[in-house]
Amino acid sequence: MQVIINKKVYEKLKKHFKSFFPVEQCAILLGKKVKDRYYIREVYIPENQEDSSQSHVQIKDTFYTEAHAVAKQLKLKILGDIHSHCFKSLVEDGAPSEMDWRGVWYMKDVCNVRNPIFGILKIDISKNKRYRYKITFWNSTPPIETHFI
Repeated sequence: MQVIINKKVYEKLKKHFKSFFPVEQCAILLGKKVKDRYYIREVYIPENQEDSSQSHVQIKDTFYTEAHAVAKQLKLKILGDIHSHCFKSLVEDGAPSEMDWRGVWYMKDVCNVRNPIFGILKIDISKNKRYRYKITFWNSTPPIETHFI
């Protein structure tokens, strides 16, 4: 499987997630799935993520409902979701938590595609105060290869 993400969408995610650092945030992935490739063309970023913290983000049912309307307008499908993992050091790996894996099973019921994906955009700060980003996608299999176009 592969994820192909539009660079403008990736920059949009980085900008949004950085603006809330160190509080985690989420977004819903919109695009097309062709065979084993997920083409992320846009993201829906919910406005009211007040339940988020430095170690948790709650992806509410209403976020998917709102994203469905946006996806329909853009003639896209909901492919899954993504959220940030925020760290003030370079040590943490940003791997999915047990709660992240549980979310995969819930997502199957609210996405428009078979075998939806979820992503984590890890953000950390280097010693010279520069933000660093790493994006990885999963479904129920090991990490998915990601390409930028």
